[in-house]
Amino acid sequence: MTRAQDGGTSYDRRRFLRTAGAGVLLASPLAAGLTSCGSDDESSGKKKRVRIAQTSPPLITYPAVVWGPVTYGAEFGVPTTKKDFTTFEAQQTAIQSLLSGRADIVIGSFLGMLALATKRDDFITFGPSVDLDDFVLAGIKGVNDCDSVFDPKYKIGVDSPGGSGSSVLEAILQDGCDGRSQKELKNVRIIESSGLRTTSLASGEIQATVLHIDQTEQVKEKIGTADFHEIHALYKVKNFIRSAMATTRDWLDENEDAAAGLVAATFKAHRVMMKDYDKFVEAVKDVVDEPPTEDSAYRLVWNLARKYRFWPINAEESLQQTGVDFMAKIGVSSGAFKKPPDTTKLVERKIIEKAEKMVGPMTREELLS
Repeated sequence: MTRAQDGGTSYDRRRFLRTAGAGVLLASPLAAGLTSCGSDDESSGKKKRVRIAQTSPPLITYPAVVWGPVTYGAEFGVPTTKKDFTTFEAQQTAIQSLLSGRADIVIGSFLGMLALATKRDDFITFGPSVDLDDFVLAGIKGVNDCDSVFDPKYKIGVDSPGGSGSSVLEAILQDGCDGRSQKELKNVRIIESSGLRTTSLASGEIQATVLHIDQTEQVKEKIGTADFHEIHALYKVKNFIRSAMATTRDWLDENEDAAAGLVAATFKAHRVMMKDYDKFVEAVKDVVDEPPTEDSAYRLVWNLARKYRFWPINAEESLQQTGVDFMAKIGVSSGAFKKPPDTTKLVERKIIEKAEKMVGPMTREELLS
């Protein structure tokens, strides 16, 4: 998926956040055979494949979502191929495939999973995917700090309430602008695609918005670097959780080893990519549909991921309660849901801890030394 295509994805994710748990999603019973998927086939002694639904294809900032299980899954008892992944443009559809028995786990927006958890209690997250991303809050000309973002004479481009861009903006403001909220913005224009927000910022139709870091270069080329200002970045928001692995409680009860194996494979992929630049490039080129052609694009993301916590590598970094609580707060303040779920019951930490035992302990300091 290219940056310009994410308008449709943003719309579908927003629709999911508004309707998660409603209608057919709530009514769908778990398929009778769902709990056996991914477990040992006693008659043949072979492992059954784990069917993985993902809510977006891998991008340069998170190739391990596919590359990890495919490259290292067999090492941890979960042989995985690219054919085991099905990509859905809407998180709602991916979740439905899980609940109807057509998938065993789902990898997608953690905020969307929180939204679903407000409606039903048979859904559980068990492993990290990616925490941070390369979004930045950028302004042009007079918008160069938090105070100017909230100045009503400037127009700010925002996503609709509940959209992924909305949660990113809310997290950036909460973290970088003294706990302020986008609800305080007086002069906004709703633009549901980061590609369109980029065009609008470059043309001066809006004076600030949230963009991917590669999109900021397009704006600089148009207006010049002197009039461009990066106010705060998502990768500096320590408690943000972008995406995670989840499944039904029934499936997890029957398939703890398979779940832990997938998390262990992801841990190992993250460690390998952080340690070895060439392996990171290899991973991106292997699983990203339209990988960058310039080395500078890879270097930029790789350096950010190593400096900040893009990719969890151990249990300590994975789905900690402070992060879960922060995302619940963001969900309420951004309009994704009105009342947060009980955050103490959303993560099955024993799977994460089991995965770390499989792959072995490793700290970020040890890895980068």
